[in-house]
This record gives sequence, structure tokens and C-alpha cells, in this order.
Amino acid sequence: MGCRMNQHTYPEGATPLDENEIAGLIPTHLTARSQLDRWEYENIAEALSWLYRRKPKNILNEYFAKTLHRKMFENVWRWAGRFRKSDIRSGYISALRSADKGCFEQLRQFVRS
Repeated sequence: MGCRMNQHTYPEGATPLDENEIAGLIPTHLTARSQLDRWEYENIAEALSWLYRRKPKNILNEYFAKTLHRKMFENVWRWAGRFRKSDIRSGYISALRSADKGCFEQLRQFVRS
């Protein structure tokens, strides 16, 4: 027996996704947090494989951060690779936020020192 929420049926004991999360999801078969976590994990593993093959040198910039974020979540979230105005957390990794844009110069300065 499962519960019905957000027009999805959840297995007993599952953590349901909220409406905002469901609206941004690309795969329509995911209904529980554990499924989402697994789907994200697999996509992040693919992105890491891409990253290791590519071995980029210039990584402390907005372009690279957006590209990597897109690679990590492009099969999961519609907003992958774009800065967001809200602080949405999916699994353990936060979406790129508009506030993060100014961090790249600070990171470059820190690495140089």
C-alpha cells in the first residue's frame, strides 16, 4: 500500500518529491527521493568520466562551472547548467545560484596566493 501525493503514488516509507522538484525533473518515472538520488548519482558519475577524459586546465570560471553542472544534471533537471535565483538543493549538491557568480575571481586570487 502506498500514499498518493502530487499525483504520484509512493511506496510506503518513501520520501516524496515536492511539486517544485517534480516540475523541474526530466525523467517522469521518478517519484521518491531515493530514486532521484540514484538517478543523480549515475549522471554525476557520467559527468566525472567526461571530466577525467577532458582534463580541463581553466576551471575557475563561470563557463566551466555551468558546463560541469550541465553535464552532471542534464539528464535529471531542466535547469541544469544555469544559475538559479533560489537555493534549491537536490540530494547533496546545490544548484548554481546567482550569488555564486562572484566567487570565481575570489577563487582565482586564493589559488594564486
